[in-house]
Amino acid sequence: MRQMQGACEMVIERVQSGKIKAFPREFSNLMQIPTLHTADYEMALKMLEMSVDTVIKLEPEDFDQLVLGNWSWKEQWNTSNSRYL
Repeated sequence: MRQMQGACEMVIERVQSGKIKAFPREFSNLMQIPTLHTADYEMALKMLEMSVDTVIKLEPEDFDQLVLGNWSWKEQWNTSNSRYL
């Protein structure tokens, strides 16, 4: 708790002085930065855009990921993001 308080005070000082441009390095050891997985969806969308097929058939695994959002990384992503609530 004391470490987080000290990190917060340093970040507040940097924000007030206008010297912060990214995720504060003071928090990097205390919190895990969320990972982005937009590329997973963007690739699937690009594949659909470029397809010449009039009907797209999804395998159950593809449907589970793309439609239901059940990716292999989902549990880890939920865990890391729950720290920010």
